[in-house]
Amino acid sequence: MSQEAPAVSQEIPFEFRGTASEYFGIWIVNILLMILTLGIYSAWAKVRTNRYFYGNTLLEDVPFAYLALPLTILKGWAIAVVALILYSVITNVIPWTAIIFLAVLLVALPWIVIRAMAFRARNSAHRNIRFTFNASYGEAAKVFIGLTLLLPLTLGLIYPYYVFAMNRFLVNHSGYGTTPFHFTASFKDFYRIFFKLSLMLLPFVLLLLAAMYPAYQQYMENARAAQEIEQAMAQEQPMEDQAYGAGQDIPSGEEDAYGVTEDSQSMSEDGQPIASDEALANEDPASSQYQYEAEQSGAAAEYSQEGTLGEEAAQAEVTEQDAIDAGEPPAGEADLEVQYAPWVWLAVGAVSVVFIAGLVFYLFVYAYIKARIQNLVYNSAELAGHRFRSRLRARDLVWLYFSNALAIFLSLGLLIPWAKIRLARYRISKLALLPAGGLAAFVQAEKERINALGEEVGEVFDIDVGV
Repeated sequence: MSQEAPAVSQEIPFEFRGTASEYFGIWIVNILLMILTLGIYSAWAKVRTNRYFYGNTLLEDVPFAYLALPLTILKGWAIAVVALILYSVITNVIPWTAIIFLAVLLVALPWIVIRAMAFRARNSAHRNIRFTFNASYGEAAKVFIGLTLLLPLTLGLIYPYYVFAMNRFLVNHSGYGTTPFHFTASFKDFYRIFFKLSLMLLPFVLLLLAAMYPAYQQYMENARAAQEIEQAMAQEQPMEDQAYGAGQDIPSGEEDAYGVTEDSQSMSEDGQPIASDEALANEDPASSQYQYEAEQSGAAAEYSQEGTLGEEAAQAEVTEQDAIDAGEPPAGEADLEVQYAPWVWLAVGAVSVVFIAGLVFYLFVYAYIKARIQNLVYNSAELAGHRFRSRLRARDLVWLYFSNALAIFLSLGLLIPWAKIRLARYRISKLALLPAGGLAAFVQAEKERINALGEEVGEVFDIDVGV
């Protein structure tokens, strides 16, 4: 069926006349008193807040009324606090009992929903006629236990049907006085909403993936290049380790540059090797003298070269140490930093883009579902021929949610009252009643039926847990 209700000749709009300045006074006092009373005042704060919003919501210039008493709400608050304390203490001592608590909560959930909805309906009124909510535990269990367990088993594919079943349960068991509401939508209408949302999100997801692919490809290429550099550096070995390995001595008995073994060598005072007497006796004097002079000349040249290289190494070491003291990375690390820098910044940019896109994605999805579901539920609700029309737009909610969140953040929370009033004014301004006949005659007839039957008395165990 269509989300739009059939057009009629008369439309009665709902109005909201609350202001941010008035509500700010209520809100700030509630905050201060809740802090001073360690949260006990929250029941009175809720009553004051609801009475303000109900009292400033009007239909035909007649405001709604919130009739709950703070002590009744405090009872539900106390039960919730005691249950939370017991859960925390027992599960810390015996962790496996958390499964038992979750099972008990699941079994109790239908009863909690029924009692909370009955409390809210019975304490809401218009033209001195209270709203009602009547349902059995079995009917609630089919939705809040049966379908809840099926959600993970169907990988969420049953979620649109779950939303449909939950709203049908809440509307069909609600009433105004003695007149019940009827829900005329089908589960196909809810699946249609989520199907359209999927079609709208598909181009967005594909565009995001296409935009991210070049950055991902560049990231992988730079990562592979950096890995190759690290592997090449790890495979390099010093030249002095290639002959015998680092730290190994010359094998015993192996000849050195002087043609003698290590065992037969001796060193002079100036560090030059001296051949043994046997070797000197067998040498030709001329050649020995020539070889000695040549060796001395070569040693001097080698010493000079080593001295030059040593000075250059020492100078390089001092230069590198000065760079480290100045906060600059060593040469090798600087090269790696140059290699890593591009893909690091690409990764940071990619994460930022994904984060911002995720926020936009979530905001749009939430606003779209909120607007379409509320429109469908109100446009499908009927009360003795009287219908409703809701015209929320997703783009309006996106702007409201974004601007409200930004204002609250920049004001450190002081603009919360302004944001709540702004959102309530928009939502109520998009809602209207489409009466099937004279509304005054319907209300008068309902009062007469209530007087004849007697007003229902609330049960002792009615609670308000914010469902």
